Amino acid sequence: MPAIRDVSWIATTVATGTTLVIPIPEYAENDLLLAVIVADTGTGTWTATGWTHVTGSPVTNTAQLACMYKIATASESDTTFTRSVSESFNGCIISIRDIDITNPFGATPIVNFTNQASAAKFNMQTISTNVNNSLV
Repeated sequence: MPAIRDVSWIATTVATGTTLVIPIPEYAENDLLLAVIVADTGTGTWTATGWTHVTGSPVTNTAQLACMYKIATASESDTTFTRSVSESFNGCIISIRDIDITNPFGATPIVNFTNQASAAKFNMQTISTNVNNSLV
C-alpha cells in the first residue's frame, strides 16, 4: 500500500529568483517523487529535467501552484526547478513508496483542477479513486 516515506522543503524570500533548488528527501528506487511548488504570482511556467507536470501545466489563481512528479532512479540528487518569471517560491518534494510505477496515479489518472482568481472562498472539488490502495 502506498505510504509517504519522507518529505523535504525549502522557501525563498527574495522576489528576484527564477530557480528553486529543493533537497531530495529520503527515497528508494521506484518511489514516486512528487514536487509541490507555490509562487506568489500566477504567471510563468516551471521546468525541471526529468520531471512531468501532473496537471499538464501549473494551476493559476492569485498565486501559482505547480505539481510535478518522477519515478526515482537509483541515484537522485537535489533538484533545480526553473520558472520563466521571477518571484519568491516555496516548494517541497514528497517521496511515496509502494506505488505502481507504470500508473502512479491510476490506470486512468484523475486530474482535476480549477483556476480561481477571485478573493472569494473556494470549495475544493472531490474525487473518487479508480484503483485499490491509493494514497489519496
